[in-house]
Amino acid sequence: MVRPKSELLQLRAHVSGQSFVRVDGRNIYLGRTGDPLTLARYSLFIAEYQANGLVVPDGFDPKSVDARAALLLSSAPIPDEHLGDKPTTVCQLSEAYREHAQTYYANDPQMRGKIGRITKFIDEDYGSTEAAKFGPVKLESIRNRWVVAMSMLVPPQLNPNFPPHD
Repeated sequence: MVRPKSELLQLRAHVSGQSFVRVDGRNIYLGRTGDPLTLARYSLFIAEYQANGLVVPDGFDPKSVDARAALLLSSAPIPDEHLGDKPTTVCQLSEAYREHAQTYYANDPQMRGKIGRITKFIDEDYGSTEAAKFGPVKLESIRNRWVVAMSMLVPPQLNPNFPPHD
């Protein structure tokens, strides 16, 4: 059985410092590794490769796409009208992480549940806090609350240190 072709080819680094894509047993060099122009050429190559039915376009030359690559690089980022100048909050960050966890841990419902409980716990106290201002001190206070909450779940005869006895 023949292995199907990949729609997204890996951009690799050659020891010479050049980046390349390996297709059908041959290397197509796109430029210097780490150069933004190389990444733009890679994007355009992948688009043409996919549009051409996963076949390298006849006579493809990376320099032939330089005009379009330059256009990609000169494009200004589109401003996010929904956020404006508002900073990202802890609640927004945890929501984004929960969405990521849904796909990353798709086969692990237990882990998704843990992440959901943890982020909910964090959102209760710090959801409206700017993410940039959420630091190690606040994280430690959450950790201390978890320790206390877990200690409350353990019967006193098994945990003689909590709650303290007079």
